[in-house]
Amino acid sequence: PVGRIADLYAQVQRKGESAVPQLLKALKNSDRAYRNAALRFIQPYLGEPVYNALVKELKKAKPEAKSDIITYLGLQNAQSALPAILPYIGDADPEVSTAAMWAATRMGAPEAPAAIAAVMSDEQTPDAVREAARDCLLSTKGKEEADLAAAAVQDGSPAGQVDALSILSERRATDKADIVLAATGSNNAEVATAAYAALQNVVGTRQLAALYPLVGSADGVRLPLAQQAVIAALDGVSVADQVATVKAQMARSGDAASRYYVVLAATGSPEALQIITDGFESGDAAAKEQALTALLSWKGLGATDELYKIAKAGDAAYAGKALDGFVSRVAASGVTPELKQIMLTEAMDIASTPARKATILKKMGDTGTLQAMVLAGNYLNSTDPAVQQAAVNVIYNTALARKDLYGPVVTDLLEKAVAVSTNPDQRYQVEEANKHIA
Repeated sequence: PVGRIADLYAQVQRKGESAVPQLLKALKNSDRAYRNAALRFIQPYLGEPVYNALVKELKKAKPEAKSDIITYLGLQNAQSALPAILPYIGDADPEVSTAAMWAATRMGAPEAPAAIAAVMSDEQTPDAVREAARDCLLSTKGKEEADLAAAAVQDGSPAGQVDALSILSERRATDKADIVLAATGSNNAEVATAAYAALQNVVGTRQLAALYPLVGSADGVRLPLAQQAVIAALDGVSVADQVATVKAQMARSGDAASRYYVVLAATGSPEALQIITDGFESGDAAAKEQALTALLSWKGLGATDELYKIAKAGDAAYAGKALDGFVSRVAASGVTPELKQIMLTEAMDIASTPARKATILKKMGDTGTLQAMVLAGNYLNSTDPAVQQAAVNVIYNTALARKDLYGPVVTDLLEKAVAVSTNPDQRYQVEEANKHIA
């Protein structure tokens, strides 16, 4: 409707404020672009008379026009229009309801949060509208929203409970921890899992006794969530006391003791590392799995020696995960490129699959060292295309990034890499490599 919009604009320019009735009439048009153009053109003439006129149009407009008018009034912070907007928060039309929630929230209507929470809790509310209600409540600062979310956890529809739990989590509503804990026992699987996910942001040491049974009984995705909740509850406690507390709970946990290895790993304590390592070496399959998970969660390089030992041992159930963990931690560490290269070379020595070899070669290339180029040269004749081309990339990228690397060794590697490169997109790199050789 570009032409019609241009005509409307021309009339507004000619008539000025006397064109307002025509602009209000345009709000009945079925074309949204035309309606929104009319709302833009009415901007210079805003004031209580125009706001009152817009409210009158709102009451008799079709749903699609209602949402446009409500949105516009909200953007203009038309406080006098709030009484007319608030009833539409619970409107049956999703677009109207969403527009009303956002407008009322934007204008800071004190009545809005309770009405919006009711929409979020209603089992008839469409998912998109419920998510909008959640976002509106989250964007409002104040204790009331956490109270409303807590009430929704207890009385709302399952979908509403899930969103309410996410609000309590994001608000870090520690005073609602007991309500979240109670929701972990919900008969609705999604609600219970959402409660597990929220725990880590609301619990403290006071909830430890209630968290322990969850760690002992949770399975699937809920177990790591319960473990993270215990870690969060211990935050602020000294490392020594954390280790002592967890060891005491492990002693009471029987076969479930290994489920606390991840909690121990979060302490970063040498004693914790020894307990986890011993658990892997002497434990059953379940304990080994928990120990490996704990080692993989260890921050920094503290557990890399243990991961390397597991990877080198070659047990198919654990070696691959351990090697992947070793490589990712070394690659992300802050050690010197030369030391990083040495550690990755050790990983390459025990990598058993082409995919892992290609990954390690890529990480080596990121070190930018001559040693990486030389080792990559050993794989230029690999029968696996992925490994071979990963080696080519290491040589290309390192040579192009390090103009200070030159001489017979570098020239020989580049010549061999150019000869086996199969990637047509590497034409630029080949040309640059040839210049480097020359």
